[in-house]
Amino acid sequence: MKAVLGFLAGAALMCGMPGAAHAQERNKDAASAEETDAVFADLTFFELDIDPLTDVQEARLPAAERVALQLMPEGSFKRMMSDQLMPVFESALASEKSDPREALTNLTGLPSWRINALDDDAAASALAILDPNQAKREAATFQWLMGMLDEMFTLLEPHYRAGMAQAIAVEFTAEELEEMEVFFATPAGARYATNSYLLHSSPHVLDATNQIGPLIGQMFPRLMEEVAEIEERYGSARSIGELPADELSKLAGLFGISSQQLLSEAAEDEEEIDFSED
Repeated sequence: MKAVLGFLAGAALMCGMPGAAHAQERNKDAASAEETDAVFADLTFFELDIDPLTDVQEARLPAAERVALQLMPEGSFKRMMSDQLMPVFESALASEKSDPREALTNLTGLPSWRINALDDDAAASALAILDPNQAKREAATFQWLMGMLDEMFTLLEPHYRAGMAQAIAVEFTAEELEEMEVFFATPAGARYATNSYLLHSSPHVLDATNQIGPLIGQMFPRLMEEVAEIEERYGSARSIGELPADELSKLAGLFGISSQQLLSEAAEDEEEIDFSED
């Protein structure tokens, strides 16, 4: 389960949640409930400058809200997110359970060569001695995680739907919204509206992402040529030692030191980071 929780923490950081990174630096013993609330209150995925709705857009909002509710029926947001995240968590759990040797290494502190000398059955037996409740604990934690995510997505859904309604009110005219509602009132329209949002989590749609690798592979040679052309056109950065005397003097002046001192310090720095073998 550490892999799953680690994935959640990493995803939070990558999605632009500065409070999560800040929270890791805090002393856990000193953290209070008030501090925790303050940290999570500041968590944001996007820093956006959103213009308020105009009077015309506000007038379209009730119709847009009806359309948004048809496009995102109750429970659809939770279902879509669960369908997308469940395979990720299951994969993380499978990778964590695939080899008990990693857990044994963490639990025992024994050298890796001794742990790796165990065959699969022996490693599993050794782990069962040290952590007999691992499977039950992992299953219970996974169920807790799924319940927590269900609750979170249920709470988030009305906010997401409200945002969708505002976006619809901005994008579509009153006449277009009326036409949508007429279409959604038909059997085909109602079925489309109910399922349109969930289509984004369809395996057929998600499988399209598997084409990213082949597409990049096809584009890669051309991309490398284009990058090389840009580098050739604009050149690369110069080192301090490559500067002519006048520019070296100007750069040294910016640092408030002499040209000779700048060259000397740059040479010392190069020696410190020189990993070449003698």
